Amino acid sequence: MLTKKQKKIFGGIILLIGIILVSPIPDFFDTIGFSLFSMWKGVDVNVNNIGTHFLDYTIFSILLGAVFIILGLNLLGQNGRYLVKKLSIGKYKIAVGIAIFVVLVVAIWDIWSMNSGLFGSVTDYTLGNYAAGWWNLFYRFVIILFLAVPVSYYFLVHKDKSEVLGIFGASMIMYFGGLADIAYFIFQKIPIPETLPWLMSNPFIKFVSTSLGYVTVTNISLLVSVMIGFVITFIYVKILKEKF
Repeated sequence: MLTKKQKKIFGGIILLIGIILVSPIPDFFDTIGFSLFSMWKGVDVNVNNIGTHFLDYTIFSILLGAVFIILGLNLLGQNGRYLVKKLSIGKYKIAVGIAIFVVLVVAIWDIWSMNSGLFGSVTDYTLGNYAAGWWNLFYRFVIILFLAVPVSYYFLVHKDKSEVLGIFGASMIMYFGGLADIAYFIFQKIPIPETLPWLMSNPFIKFVSTSLGYVTVTNISLLVSVMIGFVITFIYVKILKEKF
């Protein structure tokens, strides 16, 4: 029989595992999820081929995470209402979520551009060898798209400049963190290449990759970059909401 203190410690650990598993971005903490999913699918699923199984894995991971969260809350003597209250989702957080979703929209647009054949062959486009002038035009459209959410929030929801900066920053951080780059492969259900040298032009991803000891960007360093991007975004939007 567990003591009350042991239950809280055990419940806290299980709750933390559940929260990590619910994350839609696969990372090193998904070892349990990868193992169980591999047993269920009968194939070896890992960070190298997750792109081909992403949708199935996401659903599986969310359901598995939900089980862990419910069990953890139960051991802590809490229920679902407690978690919802702690999350306290408001208009600002919803706007931040939309801003991050827009980054995924950029990935979809990027895939459409590649398939159109207007800006180079599929292979050249994927390797970053675009038609002359396309990248500068693409980047300008991305910035305009990222500005649409915070500007709409300012005029339609709440005229708070710090919150507007938080929403815009969420898009920029996650974009330069590599979320769109991972989504580019995941949405096509193809494995993320072991190396992605063209992403060395991204200063943030390059810094993360070289800090991990890689000479170029790899699928692992890209995943780590996105994870760090989420952490920075969380801290950034929270500071702008509470301190300004």
